[in-house]
Amino acid sequence: MELEVGQHFMAHFELASFALNQHITLVAGKIAVTYAVRPEGAGTRLVARVCMSGPRIVGRLLAIGDLAMMRKQLLTLRGLAEAENRAEPRAGLEPRK
Repeated sequence: MELEVGQHFMAHFELASFALNQHITLVAGKIAVTYAVRPEGAGTRLVARVCMSGPRIVGRLLAIGDLAMMRKQLLTLRGLAEAENRAEPRAGLEPRK
């Protein structure tokens, strides 16, 4: 499937912007979530950022619940990326250990 701005994600989000192999930004109401890939050393780092508008107390309460969910998402993505790296070494590159 090709990405398109306006495409729906995870039932509640809509794709607001993306740059292939760089970032993806999803929006749902007053909440925006960006996942960005940044170079780090010999590898990369996946950075997630959540922005929301509204009363401060609501944002803080949502942030508490979001911490657990975001951590699980990032650990799942890391596991998938590491499994793919082990399964399909690229030409001239050895799988990371």
